[in-house]
Amino acid sequence: MMARTRQIQSSRILRKKDLAKLRDADRILREAEKASETSRQSAKVLEQEILDAAHKRALRDAARAASRVIADAEAATSSRMQNLETELAQLVSQTVRAILGSYAEEDATYRAALNVLSQLREHRQGRVFAAPDVVDLMRRAVTDLGKDGAEVTQVLTDSGLASGQAFLVSDRGSVEIGLSALTDSALRIWEGPGAGKDRPE
Repeated sequence: MMARTRQIQSSRILRKKDLAKLRDADRILREAEKASETSRQSAKVLEQEILDAAHKRALRDAARAASRVIADAEAATSSRMQNLETELAQLVSQTVRAILGSYAEEDATYRAALNVLSQLREHRQGRVFAAPDVVDLMRRAVTDLGKDGAEVTQVLTDSGLASGQAFLVSDRGSVEIGLSALTDSALRIWEGPGAGKDRPE
């Protein structure tokens, strides 16, 4: 019994050499665990960096794609607006000419003269030179306007003028007041090159 107890006690006591090995093994195990944890942390950091980089790349790509889509949409809209401006200019021109065409030519000429002379009130000592076919219409417009229009002292026939032409010559200069010239002038921004681009808003 005593021998057995001694045997058990001796088996529990480690030799110095074995104790050193055990301590080395424990140290190696702790270092391995630490290295493993460090590796896991590094792997997580690397994984996050990769995800962040991929996310940034995806955002950049999406932003580029969005920029391209916006640029394409703007170009298409600009092109469509230019086409619409041209179509609108043609429509305005056709409508105005159709409305004028619905009046008798004499009535339209008279109304145009009334309108333009009423806007030229600041003109003084004026004389109207008119083609033979519209001279009476110009006289009528001047008479009907009276003091509400340009000051006109004379309405004269000028056989050198083309049919429908008339000019007001005053202290302010010379202004063409025939129906055709007024219509062409009013529609110039709608019918000329780049029609509709400089129209008043």
